[in-house]
Amino acid sequence: MAILFDDASSQYLVPNPTVAVVSAYPFSMGCWFRSNDATVNQHLLTVFQLLADNQNFWSLAARGAVAGDPVRFACTAAGSNNVADTTTGFTAGVWHHALAVGTSATSRTVYIDGGSSATATTNLTPGSLTQTAIGGMPDTGPDNYASADIGEAAFWSLALTAADAASLFTGASPLLVRPEGLVAYWPLLGNNVGAAGEPDLIGGAQMNWTNGPVKSDHPRIFYPCRRHSGKQAAAVAAGGPGRIITGGLLQGGQLLGGRLVA
Repeated sequence: MAILFDDASSQYLVPNPTVAVVSAYPFSMGCWFRSNDATVNQHLLTVFQLLADNQNFWSLAARGAVAGDPVRFACTAAGSNNVADTTTGFTAGVWHHALAVGTSATSRTVYIDGGSSATATTNLTPGSLTQTAIGGMPDTGPDNYASADIGEAAFWSLALTAADAASLFTGASPLLVRPEGLVAYWPLLGNNVGAAGEPDLIGGAQMNWTNGPVKSDHPRIFYPCRRHSGKQAAAVAAGGPGRIITGGLLQGGQLLGGRLVA
């Protein structure tokens, strides 16, 4: 299950303690999103300087207030801004995959659904990055909260390729795409809504709720096979915790195809 963010309620997720899960080039960040409003601008994933309004940040956003409704990779360093917008846009009520790839200070590429890429080349490197957020950028002037379901948020400490972007769009889990560079991964299944927060399966930067997002449908994702004992497999088959999938899909917590592996 994904997480539904309501912009009217200023809902977002941030780790406690605060941390910028990436702070230098190269890096990549991506997620699935399904917006319910293609007329407003919405931050999906951000890394920014806490307590500094729009001075230093990277943002992956759905820009519904921009002609063509592109996905945007924005970079601001000491107040100077540069953006890359996808050549096609998003549609309300449809799941899309968004990906930002920061190869260097002069190469920042954005993708929607594994393609329609664009690259910004202005030389910019944000400094003093201290915070990561999903569904908003809550600095001193928070705005553009997400009005969307968001799932499968991930950050890498390397530059993903166009082929990697295409793989993520086919439904491959971030665990299957350049795992050697994966530094943070929140599936955002929504199982901890209203409780302890959303776990980071890689880096341990647990995301905590602000203003109460709720659980919603999840996109169709291929997860890696994980081998368990026969007793654990039986528990999963009976509805217990964990996923043991080979060649299958997990949708809304339901196994579609594939099989359990003892």
